[in-house]
Amino acid sequence: MFVNHTSHIITTGDMLFIKQGFIHRAIYHSEKYERAFFNIYNGYLSDALLVAMKPLFDNCLYTPKDTSMIRHFIELTDTETAKRTPYMQEAVRAHLTELILYCIRNKSISEPHDKISPSVKRLILYINKNFDQPFDIKSAAEMVKMSEGYLSRLFKRETGFAFGEYLTVRRIKHAEILLRGSQKSISEIASLCGFNSANYFSKVFHDKCGITPVQFRKKHNENSTKQ
Repeated sequence: MFVNHTSHIITTGDMLFIKQGFIHRAIYHSEKYERAFFNIYNGYLSDALLVAMKPLFDNCLYTPKDTSMIRHFIELTDTETAKRTPYMQEAVRAHLTELILYCIRNKSISEPHDKISPSVKRLILYINKNFDQPFDIKSAAEMVKMSEGYLSRLFKRETGFAFGEYLTVRRIKHAEILLRGSQKSISEIASLCGFNSANYFSKVFHDKCGITPVQFRKKHNENSTKQ
C-alpha cells in the first residue's frame, strides 16, 4: 500500500490509519484478498479520541496482536449496518470507538517497511509542497536526472500512479479540503491548487470525483448539518 510518500507491505490482519488528504493506493500481489474500510468524517468521533489516535496516524501501519478482536468489531458494525437496527448510527459509532481504543491501548507489533526509492520520494515530497506550481514529467526527470521514460515506469511501479495522475490527484485532494473547510470561491480554489482556470478545474474534479466542486461542497455541507 502506497500512502503519502511511503510504501507498506500489508498482510492478513494488518490495519492502516490514513490521514485526511493523504494519497494512497493498493498495489496487489495477489488476486485474492478481502478488506474493510471506514471513512471517518470530521466531527464523527470525539476530539479527545482523535488526539489519542495521533500515534496511529503517524505510524500508519498497525498490526494487531489479536486479529480476532479486530474482526469481531468489524463484524459487529457490519451486522448493525446490514440489519438497519434501531439506533444503528449510535451502535456503529460505539463499535468503531471500541475498535480504535483497542488499537490505542495495544501497541502495534509491525515494523516499518519502505521500498520507495530516494528519487521517487524526493519527487513526491516536492509535489506535496509545490502542487500549486507548474510541474510536469519533463521537469521531474530533470530534477532527478533520469530519462522521462524510465522515471515514468519507476514512478508507476513504486506508487501505483502514473506521474501526471499523482500530480492531479494531489491537487484534487487539496481542493476537497478547501471545499470542505473554507468559503473560498471555485476560481480561488482552482488557482490555489495549480489549475489554470476554474472551468478546467471543474472538469478534472468531475472526472475524478463524479461530481462538480459546487456539488461536492453542497453535499459536504448537507452531511455536516445531519451530523
